[in-house]
Amino acid sequence: MLQITLGRMRYQPDDRDDNFLPRTLAGWDKTMTEIQVYDAARGWWRLNVDRARSERFAVVVPAGRVRQIIEINPDDWTYAPNIARWAFSGTVLQAGHPVYERYTGQTLPSSGQNPIRYLRD
Repeated sequence: MLQITLGRMRYQPDDRDDNFLPRTLAGWDKTMTEIQVYDAARGWWRLNVDRARSERFAVVVPAGRVRQIIEINPDDWTYAPNIARWAFSGTVLQAGHPVYERYTGQTLPSSGQNPIRYLRD
């Protein structure tokens, strides 16, 4: 399982030509919508994509608490060569899914300076 730690919300330049992950926000703030959190969490990351592709879920952890869980589409990773980073797509889990019920609201330790961490699940 990927742990994606989000810092404070910040605005991204909106002049990038980015069809896979167009967005103007990164990080997290309690006022963000579910889709804004999803877009902030799914990219752009420096990571070992082969290892990341083997993970089924991503837990999104802003401010030390799991706020969202994404089921990763293993076949939908996109590389941005101009910034040498990866992004993925997936499905945001909802209440009733066993992984959602297990992790949502839990506190997890910071991933340190790297916002990506691999968890045993």
